[in-house]
Amino acid sequence: MKQPYRILLTEDDRDIRELVFELLKGEDFDCVQASDGLEAKQILEKEKFDLLITDLRMPRMDGVELLEWCRQSKIHFPVIFISANTELLPKEQLALEDCCAAIINKPMDMDSILRAIAEAKTRNHLLHC
Repeated sequence: MKQPYRILLTEDDRDIRELVFELLKGEDFDCVQASDGLEAKQILEKEKFDLLITDLRMPRMDGVELLEWCRQSKIHFPVIFISANTELLPKEQLALEDCCAAIINKPMDMDSILRAIAEAKTRNHLLHC
């Protein structure tokens, strides 16, 4: 039996996190939630995932810092960033160049999340990174 596609969803806004989580569960993804990058890091130390969906700006550890920690820890998977900010900081722009599968601006269109996941699933992440 094929293993379900595992997604770690990291978002500090509880309402957005719950909405995206319910969408992903409804599409039969195995989804785990984290409220910020530090919680996501703790989860990633114990579990493996196929994809990370993370907000760019969060308290304690933001999405860029989380991505940097993943790469330093030899954890490689596609990343979909979500952000309410259309103007990116320089470090955020650099993070997008690191095999980011997509960036989705808030308010989010749920179809755009599903399209970004479908594209990430078909792309050979290690080959392109």
